[in-house]
Amino acid sequence: MERSLDEALADAEHAGLPDGKLIAAALVRAFARQYQCQEPRDAGTLERLGRSASSNPLVELIQARNVAPQDALRLGLITLVALAGLARTDADQAARA
Repeated sequence: MERSLDEALADAEHAGLPDGKLIAAALVRAFARQYQCQEPRDAGTLERLGRSASSNPLVELIQARNVAPQDALRLGLITLVALAGLARTDADQAARA
């Protein structure tokens, strides 16, 4: 996910936006707040990433001052493009199998 986010950020004017690693971590923390993770390695990952105060990764990034409020919509759209690309890649691979 980090690589896809970094690629999407590289294609956009991303001055003042966090990198893919920071965005991916916020997405995982928000996911973990909404869903119960039960895989053995989940506990270590969640401990390393920390808990999210919000189930909205954009809100979390704004509150942590990693992104300015006026850049949140642009970052959200860039992130959605990256995630859609990941979903399309998975769908393409499943169709070939």
